[in-house]
Amino acid sequence: MTWFRDLFRPLFADEIAAAEQEAISLQQQLAAKQQANPQVIETVVYREAREFASYEELRLWLRDNSISEREYHFPDQDCDDFARQTQAAALKDGYLVNVEYDPSGYYHKDGKSHMVCTAVIDDHLFIFDPQTDTMLMDGPLD
Repeated sequence: MTWFRDLFRPLFADEIAAAEQEAISLQQQLAAKQQANPQVIETVVYREAREFASYEELRLWLRDNSISEREYHFPDQDCDDFARQTQAAALKDGYLVNVEYDPSGYYHKDGKSHMVCTAVIDDHLFIFDPQTDTMLMDGPLD
């Protein structure tokens, strides 16, 4: 969304400057509260998210994160939890990953409804199982 921000920055320069100052102030307030009580507040900083640059980058990211190694426990750690945790981890690392619900069971070995993740790379959609990091399907968007 950098292009969007760059496009509108001149039109809303004063508002953007005020919001940036407010963000700095809030960060300073948070730092002071963390210093006073570090066990209560955790800071999570997200980079601007982007699509994976290549299939190899996605494959390496999946290999390096440990979400698929977690043990399956219904209903506390099942397919929707794996999918949402994968999405959150990707966002934290600066990547865009979507969660998709498959009510038909097409992507489940037993034909049951399932949650999968998707990533777009160069006009291709990659669908993978966050429980196994298995690539289920890919194809062009156009």
